[in-house]
Amino acid sequence: MNTFLNYKEHNDSQKPAINLLRKLGWSYITPEETIKQRGGLLSNVILEDVLAERLNAINSFEYKDKEYPFSHSNIQSAINVLKNIPEESLVKTNENIHDLLTLGKSFNETIQGDRKAYTMKYIDWDNPENNAYHITDEFVVEGIKEKRRPDIVLFINGIPFVVIENKRRDKNASVTEAISQHIRNQKREEGIPKLYHYAKILLAVQPNEVKYGAVDTSLKFWAVWKENNEKEVQKIINSDKNGIKKEDRIATIQDKSLLSLCSIERVLE
Repeated sequence: MNTFLNYKEHNDSQKPAINLLRKLGWSYITPEETIKQRGGLLSNVILEDVLAERLNAINSFEYKDKEYPFSHSNIQSAINVLKNIPEESLVKTNENIHDLLTLGKSFNETIQGDRKAYTMKYIDWDNPENNAYHITDEFVVEGIKEKRRPDIVLFINGIPFVVIENKRRDKNASVTEAISQHIRNQKREEGIPKLYHYAKILLAVQPNEVKYGAVDTSLKFWAVWKENNEKEVQKIINSDKNGIKKEDRIATIQDKSLLSLCSIERVLE
């Protein structure tokens, strides 16, 4: 694809998507910063500094009516557990990570010589405002054979939850092509399955068409989300919010679908 078409795709779909999602509360983090957060390891898909900071912030345990923070070693252990979930099938690994994120993980802490197990949570499901929400673009991930570069990734507490592939509107079967990219990227030998071990929502988008799926969803089962939210999304587009200026354009199907599927409340649901 030549430079002109790459530029067009960015402005037609990717940039409007990022602007809308930032207005919805996702904080932008540069691709370069995501590499630093991963210790320079492109095979690692978790933003470890973000996760460590949030694990410290949202977790504590009670001992004899006093609150204590988890030890640094247990914070690191929690990160390592999440990073090193045993790899089974794509769906089974995704389910195991889902269980870990929803149930948390127990770690032993010793206070005044008394050793007990306490549960550490990765996401504060009860108080969404306590979590960190990030968006990045061109997120480079290294697979077994080569690197892949999903267009947009959304993270909660440094954990990738949503993967989006953007296409321009004037290309035939562009959404089908985006879905095919997702399916290819999930394959062990030629893709980047580690990213999809964590992802909960997959989106194939262009301004006039959007389809969504989950890991291992075959092409024919990707679906269209229908919701009457045009007035709400137009109001967001026309607002000056979270450092993104008012945009003078009409809401697209892409905008409406992103609001429906990628607002922070919906992703947490």
